[in-house]
Parts: sequence; C-alpha cells; structure tokens
Amino acid sequence: RFKESFTSSALALFGNGWTWLVINENGQLAVMNTYNGGSPLTAVPGSRDVKVKGISYSQVMRNRGRRPFVKLTPVLGLSMWQEAYLPDYGLDRETYVSRFWDVVNWNVVHERLMNTRTGSQMPR
Repeated sequence: RFKESFTSSALALFGNGWTWLVINENGQLAVMNTYNGGSPLTAVPGSRDVKVKGISYSQVMRNRGRRPFVKLTPVLGLSMWQEAYLPDYGLDRETYVSRFWDVVNWNVVHERLMNTRTGSQMPR
C-alpha cells in the first residue's frame, strides 16, 4: 500500500518538485509532495501539499522563514524534476517512478527510520 500511495502522489505532482516519505517527531510516517525547491526540513515554503497534522498551506506560507510547525525528517525522496526523467524516459513519468522502486536501497531507508526514531544523527 505504501508504494501505491507514494507512486500516485508522485504522478499527481504537477510541475517540478519532489515526493517524500517523511517521519514527524511523533514517529508518524507520511507521504508528501513539495514543489520546486521546497523541502520537509524547512516547513516546505514552496509546497502546496502541506497537510501534516492539520497544518494548512496558508499557515505554512504565513510562517515562511521561521521555524517549522512540525519537525519533519525526510526518509526517502524522489525527484520529479524533468531533468531527472526526461533523458532516460522522455515524458513517461510512470515508467520512471516504476523503475525508481528497483533502485531504492531499503537498508538505508530502514537505517534512516531507526535513527530518526532513536534520535540518532541521520546517515549520509
């Protein structure tokens, strides 16, 4: 079910951006999109899809440049910038996202999850 949710979120992203698996300070996982240079680390000021624990996009926009409402830690990210998929897949974003799952290093994802939950520093 996670792969389906992540994939559908990535394919629904209109324009350039990223799809993320994030974990919040309470250990809850969420899939989210950010647009352009938005990032889960900075309360995603460039995002139109912020809906974590009831925080709306307008609240995030009013908070730009200040501390995030909710601490989000990225665990897995997929670039949906055209430069990431056009050279190899043309406009076939579905194949690009499908093949993404073939190269995910699940050991690293697991390590990031465990480090985040125990408060350890994120691995590089």
